[in-house]
Amino acid sequence: MKDSVLLDPSDYAEWLRTVGQWLDVQGAHDLEIVVDAYLVTVICQVNRDTPHRHSFSRVELGRLSEAAQLRRNHSLSQPSGHWAAMLRTVGQELATEQITLTRLCSEEIGLRAYGAHGQRYFNHVYPWDELRMLNRSRYNERAMDGLRQRATHAIETETWWSRMRGRLRTSVSRLVTSPARAARRQSSRAQLSSALRDRMNTTFTKPRP
Repeated sequence: MKDSVLLDPSDYAEWLRTVGQWLDVQGAHDLEIVVDAYLVTVICQVNRDTPHRHSFSRVELGRLSEAAQLRRNHSLSQPSGHWAAMLRTVGQELATEQITLTRLCSEEIGLRAYGAHGQRYFNHVYPWDELRMLNRSRYNERAMDGLRQRATHAIETETWWSRMRGRLRTSVSRLVTSPARAARRQSSRAQLSSALRDRMNTTFTKPRP
């Protein structure tokens, strides 16, 4: 999400998911979301109480988004419910279609979005079945992306280790000499030492004039 105070349409998926996770925690249903440039106002029914109303500022949405990311990293603490997935999917569709959202409300058949597409008025229902299908499809895409990333990382790691093993073998081969080569070196050294001794003996035993 951007640093601007305004709610940016490109952030719809993230902040709608954030609102959805808050709704899941509340156990809410029959919701209505009203959006302006600075606030997101949620009106929902919780159990049989009177409608609950809460307005989220841009800053509060940012804090809730960070908390939601922590919960997603710890699946055992992630609240159950479907609002997060459904609202995120609607947000992705709105961002793709470049819709400026002004109001979103739940109906029996799905989620109805009101807003503007450029200079044109926008009013569209996203059926529940369609949202579930899109959510599953994108979940599978994310899962496949994760598998590809892990596979790529594994290949890169194996390639690095292969290079390191090759360098290690080269270094060891330079340090460790084969028995035959060691014997040749020892023979050469012995011959050189014998020649030096013979030369020295010849020098010292040569008769004086």
